[in-house]
Amino acid sequence: METERMETECAQAEPETAAAQAAPAGAGPREDSPGAEELKKALAAARSEVARLRAEGALRQRLLAEGALPEAVTLLCSGADPEEKDPVPALKKRYGFLFRRTEPIPTPAVSPPELPGGEGIPTAEELRGMSLGEINRRWEQVRTMLGRVD
Repeated sequence: METERMETECAQAEPETAAAQAAPAGAGPREDSPGAEELKKALAAARSEVARLRAEGALRQRLLAEGALPEAVTLLCSGADPEEKDPVPALKKRYGFLFRRTEPIPTPAVSPPELPGGEGIPTAEELRGMSLGEINRRWEQVRTMLGRVD
């Protein structure tokens, strides 16, 4: 789109001459028209910018697909080496904390602490169902549970 706009501006900036009127539509600036070199340079710069923007857009899409945090994509794009063919692995290695973890973090299984006697600390529901004798027998565990309840 940017290239088409630049070509349109270049065509509009060309002075109306008999030779320009005779040229076929869409032929662009003539070699001998005044300012043709500047227009060619501007068109080349616009095409270069379009190519750069397309490459950056492709890199952004690839980073998001690889799990980059959306808030960090701009930073990651600025940290990419433009000479590198595939900068994503290097960015992941250098800025791994800006990517979502795809593998789960291993965590040990958690179980309630066991007190001497082989029975754990009772829950409030278990306490409500206990007889007085069982509460007396498991008093240390019951007291621990009651200390946790506010």
